[in-house]
Amino acid sequence: MRSRPLGRDFWAAAALLAGGLFFVAYIYNRESGTAVFGVSPRTMPFIMAAMIAGLALALMIASALRGPTPAPVHEVEAGGDARKGLHVGVLLVSSLVYVAAMGWIGYFAASALFVGWTALLFGNRRWLAILAMMLLAPLALQLFFEKFMVIPLPEWRL
Repeated sequence: MRSRPLGRDFWAAAALLAGGLFFVAYIYNRESGTAVFGVSPRTMPFIMAAMIAGLALALMIASALRGPTPAPVHEVEAGGDARKGLHVGVLLVSSLVYVAAMGWIGYFAASALFVGWTALLFGNRRWLAILAMMLLAPLALQLFFEKFMVIPLPEWRL
């Protein structure tokens, strides 16, 4: 019935949907902890995972209806698709290492290293900007989660 192959957007959305649904199920089955102001510590992660799954499903449907988007000629000639795929794969592995490292070296150190590595991975070579983001991004997220969401983050090793 379908004569067109599914595009890269479809498969990327399928991976996001699988990951989102995995985390929805994982968070749902975890113990809630003590609610503060009627909000459980798992509320925000659950909502974010559900939103990722929902947006991924919408992207899958739109991509299936649209079909694959052909790559521009200059990308095909220069091998641009292979480099993009490599960046996505390295970023995925880096994200997994970041989550695992949080338990060993703590939130601040793991987040700073992840921000710096990601900036270098995507071509940022301005060292002052990288160092500033390595310090400011973890601090801003810490303030957001602990002051506004009332969700404590691990400061050091777990």
